[in-house]
Amino acid sequence: MEGRYRILRDKLWIELIASDVAVSDILMMYINKQKENKPFPLQKSFIGRILGLLKTNLDKWFKDYVNDYLTYFAIAGNKASSKFLKYDQEKTIALNKYADYVLDRINKRIERLNATAVDCRNFTITKPNGEEIRLTNGVLLGLDTIHRRSFATCKKDSQLRKVDTVVGFSNLKVYYDYKAVVSTMNVELAGLLVVSVDELITYMRVTLTKDPENFDVIFDSIQIK
Repeated sequence: MEGRYRILRDKLWIELIASDVAVSDILMMYINKQKENKPFPLQKSFIGRILGLLKTNLDKWFKDYVNDYLTYFAIAGNKASSKFLKYDQEKTIALNKYADYVLDRINKRIERLNATAVDCRNFTITKPNGEEIRLTNGVLLGLDTIHRRSFATCKKDSQLRKVDTVVGFSNLKVYYDYKAVVSTMNVELAGLLVVSVDELITYMRVTLTKDPENFDVIFDSIQIK
């Protein structure tokens, strides 16, 4: 876990948390009064969503905890040299410009690929009583609303440079044609399903290499509001 800082009103401030959750192999065992079941492995792929939520919540807790401490006990700006303050300001401006440049490239790429509307896979929801809901012809709209929500931070690691920021998507919508088969009533219901998300927030990391000049973009830790 790393805290990426900047100076805000003469104080250090954690702008962004970069972290990873490492989980060892897990064995689960269920015991009742009649018999003892053998333990079976729980694969990490089965708990990926839980690990994602755990990471997101720990990041937020740690950021709030450290910033609360820094607010009352750590004064950096008055003691820092004018050269360092100037460097920190110029670094923040340059990183924000670069993050905005990457987002602009992403938006242009979306437009060039005509990906403002993205097809979603068909799937079927089956209930234990045999009832089914079939979702088809899914379309996702709103990827071109991506925007930066936080100051960008940076870390240099050997030959790599990592730029991190928080980005958001506004007013995402998913459309699906649905058909519900209700076996108990012997009827079929059909219509259009619309799912709206006012704000989807995610962590974006851009990893750059100087030679050859290239970069990779990773999105992680999605939050929905």
